[in-house]
Amino acid sequence: MTREPFVDYSGAAPILLPSSIRHCWQGFYLPADPDDDLPDLELPEGGYRICDDFDFENPKTDYDRACALGSKPAVQRISVGPGEALVFATELDPLTWWAERCMIVNGACLPDPALLEKVEWQDALVWTTGEPDLVLMNACYHGGDPELEDFFAIEIPAGEYRVQSGRYGWADDDPSLLLFRFVPA
Repeated sequence: MTREPFVDYSGAAPILLPSSIRHCWQGFYLPADPDDDLPDLELPEGGYRICDDFDFENPKTDYDRACALGSKPAVQRISVGPGEALVFATELDPLTWWAERCMIVNGACLPDPALLEKVEWQDALVWTTGEPDLVLMNACYHGGDPELEDFFAIEIPAGEYRVQSGRYGWADDDPSLLLFRFVPA
């Protein structure tokens, strides 16, 4: 089994976006005052400031909107520019994209493929992607940041998917993992 790279979003929700609308996601940034000499992020369309005054009841940022969804159900849609993305409720910091299984793995390692049949999968939603190129990233980040790191470029065929969640780990020596898989509908 190949070791996949894991990233740590430190409790921030991961978001899956079609690549074509990635630039529309502003994360926890708000446009900076034009007179601001030192914005936290400078992009061709202007400067941005980090907004760490989180307000999930009255969202000011895209990140606030993602967090306002809560964690039930474990996968939820969110509007982004002219399209939509998926926000995942994760409980463990490290996560990765396991391309061979078309699965997001939330935990510190990949599950044993032989034990995946023991997972009790819950249908979270049916999702249609019109394009094969997607990005899984920290919802705090600005999708237009050219220096964006710790994201996964994901390729899955365009089409309709049942997105399912499940828990992995039954014995003391099993890792505790939260899994999200994409099953063609």
